[in-house]
Amino acid sequence: MPDKIANAGGDPPVAVPQPTVVTVEVAQTLPPDASAVGPLLDALESSQAQGELSLSESAVQEFDGLTDTVLAEVLAQVQSLAGSVASPAPGDNASFEQTGFLTGRQPLEQAVVRVVEPEVPYATVASLAQDLEERRSISSGLVRARLLELDLSLLKRENGLVRRALGVVSKRLLAQVASAASGP
Repeated sequence: MPDKIANAGGDPPVAVPQPTVVTVEVAQTLPPDASAVGPLLDALESSQAQGELSLSESAVQEFDGLTDTVLAEVLAQVQSLAGSVASPAPGDNASFEQTGFLTGRQPLEQAVVRVVEPEVPYATVASLAQDLEERRSISSGLVRARLLELDLSLLKRENGLVRRALGVVSKRLLAQVASAASGP
């Protein structure tokens, strides 16, 4: 009901309109239908699992490639060492480790609308999928980091094996050269 304000000149009072107050409460809804969302999330999960499988297979191939590269380099270095022991070239001293909102309605003219958020927010399909994607992304990043650690560990161990093997081979070659030089 409008309030009336009296004028000082004795005129009849004037009605002053009051704004309409509308309170909108957001009702709690049921969680997303698992039968509709489940297949979509399963498909996303399957796609992610296939990606992880592919990542694992490529990591195994990378390990094999690293080992093949190390072996090829070892063979080349041993052959080079054997040739340089027989006839050393000047300046040939490189080591193995150096090479690598309302529609259809008119809005109220004066309305105060208060939107009240629910006490407990509910999850949307988009937020569930985004959370899943974020967890997968973190997991994939950790897997990639671990694979890089394994690559480095493999190369360090192979380098140690190569160092020991080259030490043995070089001692044998030097012994053969020394015996040939002191021979007949």
